[in-house]
This record gives sequence, C-alpha cells and structure tokens, in this order.
Amino acid sequence: MSTRRGMRAVDRAAAGFLLVLLALGSLWLWIGMPALTLWVVAEIVDTPAQHLTLGLLGVPAGMILFASLLFWINGLYLRVTGAAAVVEEDEGLRRVRGPLEPLLLWSLVIALIALIAWFFFAADGSGPPQMI
Repeated sequence: MSTRRGMRAVDRAAAGFLLVLLALGSLWLWIGMPALTLWVVAEIVDTPAQHLTLGLLGVPAGMILFASLLFWINGLYLRVTGAAAVVEEDEGLRRVRGPLEPLLLWSLVIALIALIAWFFFAADGSGPPQMI
C-alpha cells in the first residue's frame, strides 16, 4: 500500500468517497436512523404503548447496527489511505483512529442544533397528544 504522500489518484478518489460516506452516515446515525425506525414501528403497531416500547428497543438496536457499518467504512478508509499501519511509540503500539470519531461528534452537534431549532421554531404542536 502506498503512503499518504504517494497515493494514486484512484486511492485519493476512493478515500474522498469514503470520507463523504462517513460524514453522511454520521448524520444519518443521529437523525435518519431514529426517524426511520420510529416510522417503521408506527407502521407495524397499533397502540401508543407498543410504539413506545418497540421504539425504545428498536432505535438503539438500529443505531448500533448502523454504527458497526460506519466502523467498518472507517477501517476501509484507513486501509485505502495507508493509515491503518500500526504506529510504534514509546509506550508501545497504538492504532490510528481515523476520521470517524470527530465526524460522529460534529454530526451529533449538528443533530442537536437541528433538534433544538425544530423544537422551538418549526414544531407547530399538531402532533399526537402526550401519553403522560
């Protein structure tokens, strides 16, 4: 595998594509996956109690499954860029983490800002009545 400075054009294009996938996937993890899971649950259950129960179980399960896909893409990105090689330090060996961690953090910040903006400015209160 070539080093970062000597990457071929196809490797740089693949790395860029994987980086875009990681960025979009990170946003999908926080916004799209919970929304999709809750929509699917709403289509298959009849009562609000069932929706709440399946939602509480399904959303984290879906997010965990999708996060494992993001973790795999992150490893693929590290292999394509040549950064997956283990780096030797004074304390021993360490693994390079890649771009997934900062992407997850910043996509969480963006999702929280979007949630707050929606809650205060876009929600019109026409949703279903509260269960409690």
